[in-house]
Amino acid sequence: MSRSHGKSTVSRRSEILKELNSKGQVSVVKLSKAFHVSEVTIRNDLVQLEKQNMLIRARGCAFKIKLQHIGIDSPLSKKGKEHFHEKQRIGRSAIKFIEEGDTIIPDSGTTTIEIAKKVIGVADSSIFARRRFAFIAPISKIDVVITDSGIPDEDKQRLESAGVEVIIA
Repeated sequence: MSRSHGKSTVSRRSEILKELNSKGQVSVVKLSKAFHVSEVTIRNDLVQLEKQNMLIRARGCAFKIKLQHIGIDSPLSKKGKEHFHEKQRIGRSAIKFIEEGDTIIPDSGTTTIEIAKKVIGVADSSIFARRRFAFIAPISKIDVVITDSGIPDEDKQRLESAGVEVIIA
């Protein structure tokens, strides 16, 4: 570990991470002496590095995060981009096992989201007679409409012509 005076915050934190990676643990007192800064400064460095999930602080020290042992959950938007095509394939394959009448209890995983991407509209037939029908999605984005037998034939045909499956409950 380089112990030069006057290191910038960024380079000091980088050195702390190098030390942590090589030893698995660092001490606030030792880092303070090595960098010739106060223990408060080192504690602040460790707080900031912990916020970035780069270490875990403990009393007077910090530990290297072993990702296989400690679950750090990434934001859903980030996880959704990881292995995107694989998740799509898994979702498409899983849909084949869902049959009418099945109960599905999805978790919050990004692979599960691929199963739930089928857009299903549920509405009684009176909605089709209204002129102020709420805009949910363009018809090209709707996969299934579930309604009752009162749906006008022309509306049913219009939906089916657009590739929407109409299910009469």
